Amino acid sequence: MAELSQPEKQENLVASLTERQLEVSCLLARGMKNPEIAAALGIEMRTVCSHLENISQKLGVHGRERLIVWAWKNGLAEK
Repeated sequence: MAELSQPEKQENLVASLTERQLEVSCLLARGMKNPEIAAALGIEMRTVCSHLENISQKLGVHGRERLIVWAWKNGLAEK
Protein backbone atom coordinates (compact mmCIF):
# COMPACT_ATOMS: atom_id res chain seq x y z
CA MET A 1 0.00 0.00 0.00
CA ALA A 2 1.38 3.41 -0.99
CA GLU A 3 1.97 5.98 1.72
CA LEU A 4 -0.06 9.18 1.55
CA SER A 5 1.67 12.42 0.60
CA GLN A 6 1.70 15.29 3.10
CA PRO A 7 -1.12 17.19 1.33
CA GLU A 8 -3.21 14.01 1.24
CA LYS A 9 -2.61 13.47 4.96
CA GLN A 10 -3.72 17.06 5.68
CA GLU A 11 -6.85 16.62 3.54
CA ASN A 12 -7.69 13.45 5.48
CA LEU A 13 -7.27 15.32 8.77
CA VAL A 14 -9.56 18.14 7.60
CA ALA A 15 -12.10 15.55 6.41
CA SER A 16 -12.00 13.85 9.83
CA LEU A 17 -13.43 16.96 11.51
CA THR A 18 -17.16 17.24 12.05
CA GLU A 19 -19.06 20.13 10.47
CA ARG A 20 -19.18 21.94 13.82
CA GLN A 21 -15.47 21.35 14.43
CA LEU A 22 -14.76 22.87 11.01
CA GLU A 23 -16.90 25.90 11.90
CA VAL A 24 -15.04 26.36 15.19
CA SER A 25 -11.69 25.95 13.40
CA CYS A 26 -12.62 28.54 10.77
CA LEU A 27 -13.67 31.09 13.37
CA LEU A 28 -10.53 30.38 15.40
CA ALA A 29 -8.42 30.94 12.27
CA ARG A 30 -10.11 34.32 11.81
CA GLY A 31 -8.84 35.38 15.23
CA MET A 32 -12.02 34.97 17.26
CA LYS A 33 -11.80 34.30 20.98
CA ASN A 34 -13.85 31.54 22.61
CA PRO A 35 -16.69 33.87 23.77
CA GLU A 36 -16.96 35.29 20.24
CA ILE A 37 -17.03 31.79 18.71
CA ALA A 38 -19.73 30.74 21.19
CA ALA A 39 -21.86 33.79 20.35
CA ALA A 40 -21.39 33.37 16.60
CA LEU A 41 -22.46 29.73 16.71
CA GLY A 42 -25.10 30.08 19.44
CA ILE A 43 -23.41 27.55 21.73
CA GLU A 44 -22.04 27.56 25.28
CA MET A 45 -18.42 28.54 25.84
CA ARG A 46 -17.73 25.17 27.46
CA THR A 47 -18.93 23.55 24.22
CA VAL A 48 -16.41 25.63 22.28
CA CYS A 49 -13.71 24.39 24.67
CA SER A 50 -14.85 20.80 24.15
CA HIS A 51 -14.72 21.22 20.38
CA LEU A 52 -11.24 22.71 20.57
CA GLU A 53 -10.03 19.83 22.74
CA ASN A 54 -11.51 17.27 20.34
CA ILE A 55 -9.98 19.07 17.36
CA SER A 56 -6.59 19.07 19.10
CA GLN A 57 -6.81 15.35 19.76
CA LYS A 58 -7.87 14.48 16.21
CA LEU A 59 -5.14 16.58 14.64
CA GLY A 60 -2.41 15.94 17.18
CA VAL A 61 -1.95 19.72 17.37
CA HIS A 62 -1.92 21.15 20.87
CA GLY A 63 -2.14 24.77 21.91
CA ARG A 64 -4.33 27.54 20.59
CA GLU A 65 -1.56 29.18 18.56
CA ARG A 66 -0.65 25.91 16.88
CA LEU A 67 -4.30 25.23 16.06
CA ILE A 68 -4.56 28.67 14.48
CA VAL A 69 -1.43 28.05 12.39
CA TRP A 70 -2.74 24.62 11.35
CA ALA A 71 -6.10 26.13 10.33
CA TRP A 72 -4.37 28.86 8.29
CA LYS A 73 -2.09 26.37 6.56
CA ASN A 74 -5.10 24.25 5.62
CA GLY A 75 -7.14 27.11 4.19
CA LEU A 76 -9.76 27.25 6.91
CA ALA A 77 -9.40 31.02 7.42
CA GLU A 78 -10.93 31.61 3.99
CA LYS A 79 -14.03 29.48 4.57
